[in-house]
Amino acid sequence: MRVVLCVLVGLCAGSSLHAQSPDAGIPGVQVHGLLQGWVTASSGESAPAVRLRRAEVQLGGRVTPAATWTVMVDAARAIDNLSILQDAFVTVKLHDRVGLRVGRLVVPLSLEGTRPAGELELLERSLLMTDGGRHGRYGDVRDVGALLDVRSGPLLYQVGYFRGESLFVEGGRRAVVGRVQLAVPAATWLRIGGSAASDAGGGDRSRHANRMGGDLAIALSRWTFMSEIMKGTDDGIDRLGHATLAEYRLTSSVRLAGRVEMWDPDTTREWARSDTRERAVTGGATWQVPGRPVRLQANYVRRWARLDTRPSHEVRTGLQTSW
Repeated sequence: MRVVLCVLVGLCAGSSLHAQSPDAGIPGVQVHGLLQGWVTASSGESAPAVRLRRAEVQLGGRVTPAATWTVMVDAARAIDNLSILQDAFVTVKLHDRVGLRVGRLVVPLSLEGTRPAGELELLERSLLMTDGGRHGRYGDVRDVGALLDVRSGPLLYQVGYFRGESLFVEGGRRAVVGRVQLAVPAATWLRIGGSAASDAGGGDRSRHANRMGGDLAIALSRWTFMSEIMKGTDDGIDRLGHATLAEYRLTSSVRLAGRVEMWDPDTTREWARSDTRERAVTGGATWQVPGRPVRLQANYVRRWARLDTRPSHEVRTGLQTSW
């Protein structure tokens, strides 16, 4: 009940703040936020569960004409006794098309993993990024490091060096990460990208860890399609995952979306639940309240693995506001 009250209070506050200037409050500081509450009902559970999924507050400002700072916390993580600090970095503009970010930030790995949570078509990201108990951390990863962003016409290049605490199964392996994305000039509705990461020191150098994958996105008048595949290795264990999503804009405020996906934490074994291949199908609808920064989403998720006797089912409902 307290979580529900938090969500309702946040929705009112978020709607009010949205009508104000983004830097209202502290002169020179911009304030943004995202508040999201869930109600889930799963097969095998006796009662629905209520969860405060995200409670993000982001602060930012300008130090000089060429330098800015960003700090973002997620108070919802404190419920699970996790660190609430998400982002803390400085951005320096080196050239009109070149920027450098230093600090704790999102690692540029995968397409979905680099998108803001408040813009997702479905409530949760795909298994290859959220199945952390089975090493599904192939996107939406934050780490401490330095990242160079270079834009050259339709191309975006990103190259970074990170501490590697969150990227690989064995923490402490320094990582070199790169991503390239092309907005096809002859087809403005098409974007193609790829990303990779490799350990660059630390840990046992007789063994290796890496990540690599490709993605594409198609944006039409009413349809959006996104698909990506990621593979990697941790100390000789090969992993593979892919996801394909489609969204249809029914009206200006109602959207329908669906996703099919697969995650295999060990492509060579099917011995236990921890290494078996799992598949999932998700379908859902989103209603954006007209003229308000409030969004209601409902998703149905069906998951099954080769060793499961029967699939699992889950219904998720989320209420979100942002400012």
